[in-house]
Amino acid sequence: MEAQITISGGIIGELSEKIPSNIIALNELIKNSYDAGANKVAVTLDSQSKTLTIVDDGCGMDENSINILFHISQSEKTYGVKNQYGRYTQGSKGLGFLSVFKFGKDVCWITKKEKGLKFCAQYDTLINSDNISSLVIPIEPCPEAQKGTKIVIKLEEYSADSLISYLSDLSNLQKVIYSFEDSSFEITLNVNGTSYSSKDKQPLIQIYPERQLYYVKYSSQEQKIKYYHNGVLILSKDYLFNANEYEIDIEIVIYQLKSRGKNNIIPLFYNPQGDLTPLIYINTNLFNNFNIFDPNIMKNIKTSDVLNQMIGSIRIFSSSSSLSFNSDRSQFLQNPLTDGIKEFLYNINKTIQTLGSQYKKYLLDFDILTTLTLPSNRLNDNSFLRSIIKDQFAFKDKVEIHKIDKKVVYSFAKKECYANIYQVNPNDEASSASSKGQTQEAGATTKGAEGKENSGEDNSVTTAKIILKQFNKKIDVPSGQINLYDEIIGAYDSKGNSISKNSIIVKEENAELQNAILQSVIIPCKKNIYYSYTDSITGLVTVRVEFEFVEPKSPVRSSSQKMPLIYIPAHQGYNISFNVSLGNLINQINMLDVDKYTEVLSCTLRATFELSIDSIKKCSKYSSLTWNKELKENIKLVISYIKSKKSFIGAVATSTKVDFDSLKNILEPSDVDVYVPKLHLGAHKSMQYVTKDEIVKLGKLAGVFVVVANEMINNPNIN
Repeated sequence: MEAQITISGGIIGELSEKIPSNIIALNELIKNSYDAGANKVAVTLDSQSKTLTIVDDGCGMDENSINILFHISQSEKTYGVKNQYGRYTQGSKGLGFLSVFKFGKDVCWITKKEKGLKFCAQYDTLINSDNISSLVIPIEPCPEAQKGTKIVIKLEEYSADSLISYLSDLSNLQKVIYSFEDSSFEITLNVNGTSYSSKDKQPLIQIYPERQLYYVKYSSQEQKIKYYHNGVLILSKDYLFNANEYEIDIEIVIYQLKSRGKNNIIPLFYNPQGDLTPLIYINTNLFNNFNIFDPNIMKNIKTSDVLNQMIGSIRIFSSSSSLSFNSDRSQFLQNPLTDGIKEFLYNINKTIQTLGSQYKKYLLDFDILTTLTLPSNRLNDNSFLRSIIKDQFAFKDKVEIHKIDKKVVYSFAKKECYANIYQVNPNDEASSASSKGQTQEAGATTKGAEGKENSGEDNSVTTAKIILKQFNKKIDVPSGQINLYDEIIGAYDSKGNSISKNSIIVKEENAELQNAILQSVIIPCKKNIYYSYTDSITGLVTVRVEFEFVEPKSPVRSSSQKMPLIYIPAHQGYNISFNVSLGNLINQINMLDVDKYTEVLSCTLRATFELSIDSIKKCSKYSSLTWNKELKENIKLVISYIKSKKSFIGAVATSTKVDFDSLKNILEPSDVDVYVPKLHLGAHKSMQYVTKDEIVKLGKLAGVFVVVANEMINNPNIN
């Protein structure tokens, strides 16, 4: 007598739970292409046809490979070992086959190794089988198959919507595109007709170079932390590495950002909270962890040593069998190896920030001089020339000093600043007396050879100067009050003496500004500001700076790189979630040229309002509102509701980072009365015609309105 082990198809469902999310499943499929030696994998998501397609040009599969694919929880691969393609093997769990069922129940494979083959599997058939090991998957010839593998998945509606929602966040999308750091492997992603490629990745050193404080590199082989500034190695520190089971390679950029500077950094380097972070790659694949190299590590240790504005790559390489993770590759499984990796990264992170903090002062803006003028009679005194470099500048001894025309130039790491030379009369008696070893107090009088009194002061005259930081400046509206004296670097009279900023008259056009304070500006415009000083010898000197006050523009759910039509007046974009179709519509609207597609835009802009109103109507929170048959009246009803309480507008302002007053000004019922009735009439009626300028104004209103709709539906603080 003997018993036979029977395995129910329900095990498929249980094992599928080891793959916790759609994105992890997608990464598993991309890893399969990588392990197959593919040079390229193309992922296409089409929410209209509800299909997800993955195509690679890898080695493909034959009958034996297909049998291995269906041998669940069994794999011939060993994680971390370099394969025949010179790549670190990614898969080893034998669960790659199950990843496809995270998206849908019907899946087909078309593959070619030596000959084309096609086979399909249905999830329901598998899990309803009494004995899955006896289930047969038919394999058919497919002569038209291309070398590699193609997987076509019929998406469940939830999977389609959740993927679209997830990938609408550019930070998430880029983490899929750049999930591998391997130049031999290209990932392309097409989402509803919009394509992205890993080949388009911007080199780290080219990301917002204007505010890069340090470019830092470390290799466990070389065991040196190297700090670069402007491409020049300025600092190097030995840092011991004594592990045998893994290697580390660190490449990060540390910034010293000004207000809103983060918006110049690609979203790839945002963590889930929207803060900047380096990314961790293990054996070239993204490790979705933001804690083991935490940029904020120094905040609770020593705040003066914090250098947390950093991005880049922390690369870990290991073939050890002890290197293991949880199911979503976001945490290490604890063991001596992984504890050692975490401890090393913790300590080197602290060292990089602590050491970098000691050398950062004045480095980025290079404001290293204590004075901007030098007397001509001290130009040969190198000690004196170096003495005007600020003592706090850590690289003071490495600054190169040279004279060009009427300037003394100070340079370091490809940066320069200069001090102007003013002439001192070589025949001055004071200079003569000094040259003979005699001394006299500044301002004292002496008698010359003919008995005349001579002043000990320098009588040479130069031009009076007012030196400004810049002559053109852009500021976002609404602005705060601006202290215009802050724009002055220095001011000097005709004798080369520094003069007080309070001696300088500041005017806006012809009107003098009290205390040199420019009031807040809320409307985009340009203002000319004049700085004037009347020198007692040379007379009036005036300089001008132009302030341009601009409205920041960020797209609402748009991947277009051109200036969006539908936008919010903020530096960061905004993703709507209450209606996927509306998000796609906005994305398409923002791709159209206003000059060429005015009529089309008039129709589609109306649709954005109608879809927003329809979604609010369906929300149970607003069942008590009395709706109208006319679109413009319903828009005004929503505006009236959201403006009925300051807390409602405040909630929208907080979520969007749009100024409170700007929101109130944009949501103006009178504009609705003027412009909304014209929407879509230009396309098929002759009663009214919507102009380009009106389309632009309606685009701005639509951008804020769909955001209001999204907040009304999803924000618990609005009810």
